[in-house]
Amino acid sequence: MVFLLKQLLPLEYFGCSKSRQLLLSYRLGSFQGTIIFKQYIQGNITKFHEQRRKGLGGQAVQNPDRKKNDMSQGAPKIRFEMMFNVRCLKCQNSIGKGVRFNAQKRTVGQYLSTKIYEFQMNCHLCSNRLVVRTDPKGCDYILYSGLEKRAASENPEQQQLAQSQIDQHKRRELIDNNAFYKLENANEDKLRADADIPRLQKILEIKQNNKDDFEWNKLLRKRMRENKQELIELEKEQQKPKNFGLEMIKTLEEKDQERVNQIRMYQSTNNYRKHKMIARDDIKRQSIFDKECKINDTVQKLPIDIRTKIQKMANSNKQQLSKKEEDQKSKILKHLDRINK
Repeated sequence: MVFLLKQLLPLEYFGCSKSRQLLLSYRLGSFQGTIIFKQYIQGNITKFHEQRRKGLGGQAVQNPDRKKNDMSQGAPKIRFEMMFNVRCLKCQNSIGKGVRFNAQKRTVGQYLSTKIYEFQMNCHLCSNRLVVRTDPKGCDYILYSGLEKRAASENPEQQQLAQSQIDQHKRRELIDNNAFYKLENANEDKLRADADIPRLQKILEIKQNNKDDFEWNKLLRKRMRENKQELIELEKEQQKPKNFGLEMIKTLEEKDQERVNQIRMYQSTNNYRKHKMIARDDIKRQSIFDKECKINDTVQKLPIDIRTKIQKMANSNKQQLSKKEEDQKSKILKHLDRINK
């Protein structure tokens, strides 16, 4: 046992006479000596570690709960916002809702598993100590000391009027969105309207008695002078011609069909391709012989079978070309009809 103690503790603790006496008493096995020995060893171990920590430049171990709850040590400071309209009990000055303080926060208890927090701050007018605590049971705050809750400044009539306006707004939304609710409350609305008729008639009579034609006329003329320039500009814009494309369509309808076909073809997205196709058709229609050559004489000299074949081919080519032209014209006319519609 002594060997183990010498390994655990430094040698300086066994240099004094008291420690030797304690060790001897522990060896002898007396009950009193063992108790004294344990107390002595535990106290010296804590002192040794504290001295060692101070020598290394650190701080001694402190109890964190004591540091939190002890105001002299300095509780953590937070920004606290007053949640009610309150009055200080010392200077009797009012503190409005939303005023912020630098408050000290600490835990003072627990409700089930929820902590109860306390906030301490000073009044900004008289340096009175104000204490507010949380109430987890009632989901509220308790004004613990230094202040009291102030009564609401609004009159009960004003509160009732505000509540009635809110109810009317909700009811109007229900009527607009819910057809069944509207049907169910149609009779109530009718009775309410009949009850409000005398009151509205009185209001109209009062307005009629207090009517001032000169003032109304003056106000109206003033507004007209202010908005006169805007009205003139609006009239000018209204007088301008609109739908500029209608006249252009009429002029196009008056022109020849070939000219219309050419314009629509060039305006289409595939105008280049169509232009090339027309140019090729023109080339195909042209004769391979010179104009001075007498084609009819050469054809007549050919045999009858060949002449009939040539005539049939020429007729078929003419029919194909005429069909193509008619198809192109019909497509363009349909396109124009769609645009005019």
